[in-house]
Amino acid sequence: MIFLTLAIVGLLGNTSIMPQFGQLDFSQENFYIQFRELVKRKINIENIKLPNIPAWLFFVVSIVQGIIAGFTVNLPFMFGEEFGWRGLMLKETQPLGFLKSNVLIVVIWGLWH
Repeated sequence: MIFLTLAIVGLLGNTSIMPQFGQLDFSQENFYIQFRELVKRKINIENIKLPNIPAWLFFVVSIVQGIIAGFTVNLPFMFGEEFGWRGLMLKETQPLGFLKSNVLIVVIWGLWH
């Protein structure tokens, strides 16, 4: 999904087809500008020399890190949510009928998130 989203944004945003999609810019200069903007609220970055990490490598490492976290740390929480929403809550609300049960689950799920 990530790569499909990036492909769509790159195709539609980086060209003049739909500039509202934004632009993908993996240049080193843009990476440092965006990185500094992101961390300046957390730490004083003015005196810190950033390592010369290629932007594409930082992106790949972030994707891999997200995949690893998804399969390890986040797994129990994901299972709990799926078991709760799709398992227990669906079973408990089935006597209401298909439409009412789904509407109730969607409302509660929306409020939860």
